[in-house]
Amino acid sequence: VLGLLAVAVIVTEIFGFSAWVLQPVFADQVFDTDAAGYGLMGAVMRLGGAAALVVVAIYGARLTRGSVLLTASGVFGLSLMVLAVAPTLAIALIPIFVVGGMAAVSASLSQSLMQRSTLDTERGAAMGVWTFGVGCGPVGSLAVGLAAARVGAPVTQLVAGAILLVLTVGLSFNRALRTLR
Repeated sequence: VLGLLAVAVIVTEIFGFSAWVLQPVFADQVFDTDAAGYGLMGAVMRLGGAAALVVVAIYGARLTRGSVLLTASGVFGLSLMVLAVAPTLAIALIPIFVVGGMAAVSASLSQSLMQRSTLDTERGAAMGVWTFGVGCGPVGSLAVGLAAARVGAPVTQLVAGAILLVLTVGLSFNRALRTLR
């Protein structure tokens, strides 16, 4: 199970969190806004993260499940896709808020589930595995940056979101991961 959780973290880092590098491009080239608009995008994303973590804190163990992690990762990918086709910044703020929330939920739950899936004596090692997964993020940032330079930020984000969604759906077929508590 720890290995599958590591795969989920790596996939989310590479295809989800790497979208952060595209935000300045979206602000400048897609939404034709300035630093204030870019700042608004960042603020809304972080508000989404804070709101989602409040929900996780309130509902605690009821949300710390493999199925919730997989759902959050899938919604993360879907939200990135919606953001990629948003025609205006005002409309894009909705998926940006959701992206921030799902990113926060994904990061929080993946850590919790990794610790719960190991013995007490192995929790440090589990966090090492999580850190390795997070460390794969620069691979995604580089790939997303290179792809965006060739085909544009919207197409790149649409494809990255779709890959995250498809891989998450694939992972959800694993019963052990889906039913993890």
